[in-house]
Amino acid sequence: MEGRYFSNGPFSEEEAIARIDRFEERLEKGEVKWVTSEEVTNHLYEKFPWLK
Repeated sequence: MEGRYFSNGPFSEEEAIARIDRFEERLEKGEVKWVTSEEVTNHLYEKFPWLK
């Protein structure tokens, strides 16, 4: 197993494009909720104020 490593990422450009397309389809169907980093930060600060 020398020289091999675990990768959860795409192995080719075609696979990367297919993954992006699947994600966009799920996003359009409402299966995935997209939030900004600011929203995540605000939520964390509300839930855990000592993080500020």
